Amino acid sequence: MLQPQQVEELREALNKGERPTTIGGITISSFQIAAPEDMQSVTRLRSRGVFYPPQRIIGQPDIPACMKHVVHTTILDTPTQVISLENAMIVGNKGVLTKEGMLYNSAPITRNNLSESLNENRKNHDGFAIHETGKEYICYYASRENPKNIHGHALFLPNWEPANYGSFIFRQLPQLIYLNKLKLYFDFYVAERTTWLLEAIDALGLPKKPVFNIKEVSGDRFSHIIFIDYFEAEGYLDQYTRNAALDIAQSIKARPEASSIMRPNIYVSRSLSNISRPWYRVLLNEEDVESAFSNAGFHIVYPETLSFIDQMKLYAGARKIVGLSGSGMFNTIFSIPGSKVVDIESFTWNVGQHSKFYSSCGMNYALAFGSLTDKIHSPALSSWCLRMDTVSEIIAWLRKDAP
Repeated sequence: MLQPQQVEELREALNKGERPTTIGGITISSFQIAAPEDMQSVTRLRSRGVFYPPQRIIGQPDIPACMKHVVHTTILDTPTQVISLENAMIVGNKGVLTKEGMLYNSAPITRNNLSESLNENRKNHDGFAIHETGKEYICYYASRENPKNIHGHALFLPNWEPANYGSFIFRQLPQLIYLNKLKLYFDFYVAERTTWLLEAIDALGLPKKPVFNIKEVSGDRFSHIIFIDYFEAEGYLDQYTRNAALDIAQSIKARPEASSIMRPNIYVSRSLSNISRPWYRVLLNEEDVESAFSNAGFHIVYPETLSFIDQMKLYAGARKIVGLSGSGMFNTIFSIPGSKVVDIESFTWNVGQHSKFYSSCGMNYALAFGSLTDKIHSPALSSWCLRMDTVSEIIAWLRKDAP
């Protein structure tokens, strides 16, 4: 599987008219995409649920327009469906290529959505590159010099953002939940092999099968590939996923040993990442922020230090949750509806996605905003500060019984 910088290097070479056979020591193969005019079946949109805005806005976002689409509305989606392909290859984080040249990413690429698919692929996060040559479209992807032929039914779990726990929660976990419902036959998983995936398979009672890592089998040909085309509505979970996640969390919460980890009020810290990722969204005054919440009766938690099961226990028992926007806050999928949640945002790109997630989980949620301190670099990476009067307002809102 190609990393974003490798896809960028590959794309630059292709645009110069070169046809590289390796990138960073990785063999590059290519295949012409079929991209038919249209798929035969037309799926009707249905209502997934109602999106409601936050109960409270605390502080001011640097870009007020980020709240433009955070309004009461109905979320539409397509029914979840199972796609089964024969003699196909996995070529990207969510890409499957058939022997006929049909590319799924994870929905099928057709002439109708080709332009949109090309624009998305140019962001270099698919794990492969699509290059246009005249009227032809060629997929370039990582492979072995001599690809393997792997027999059996592979259950592929697409993942848009590898190594991102938050993405796992609202993209892969729903696939696992539907897999548990559908009782599909398969011989092995093909997925990003993370500890949280393996624990989730066990927690859901799914079959214990071998797990091939996506990047280990890129370009190999499978006799059968099955995957669930789960429509991801920008973080808005469907009710079945939400209920199933809540049920499993509550059953784990009921275990005798769960009480030792549960706390009613928690502050979700990101301070452990300041050393390993000093360039990524460092809250410069988080020590003061943590102290304020600790003094207000909130238990400081570091989700990355806990197993997936222990994170489920922790959030299933919490009723007031506040933290810096990030993967750890997506564990509120395991919290009881009506729990109070304050998501503290540093930049505004994902405000809509995060709001939809909390809304779909039935949270009584608020958004709070800090201020960027470094406006030279990307807002997604910039260091930032949170005003202490904003912290006081957050604590006051969380202490109130009413919204």
